[in-house]
Amino acid sequence: MGFFIFAHTASGIMLVLLSLAAKEVRLARRIVNGVFGVAFLGYACYLAFFHDGGQAVMSLWVLILPIVLLVDFVRSIDLYSVSEDSLPAHERRRRQRRDRQPDVRQSSAPQPQPRRSAASRERRAARAAERAALRDQTTT
Repeated sequence: MGFFIFAHTASGIMLVLLSLAAKEVRLARRIVNGVFGVAFLGYACYLAFFHDGGQAVMSLWVLILPIVLLVDFVRSIDLYSVSEDSLPAHERRRRQRRDRQPDVRQSSAPQPQPRRSAASRERRAARAAERAALRDQTTT
């Protein structure tokens, strides 16, 4: 019986908090979440204080409905419409840095290649010759 009471109480609290905190969700959905949450909390209070110990009804909806409504809430949030003021400071700084940096992929001009000195060209050629020699040794 304790698990039933806990499941109803947890589901009810989560649904009520979801209906109070979810400002991005339409009013009708928030009302439905609140009504189900109050119903779950009411049934939990009934089981805890007024039930005489007979059979109690435990539906799978007590476990499934809060998860379904939570997923529906998360899917309905449009993160791109969130105002800059409501974001945490670190997220505002990250967006400002991203906006200031030019996008390298969008530039059509070819990027200049770094100039190499004669010594670095010789070292690169020597390493390439060593790799070719090793490749020839392993293939034969």
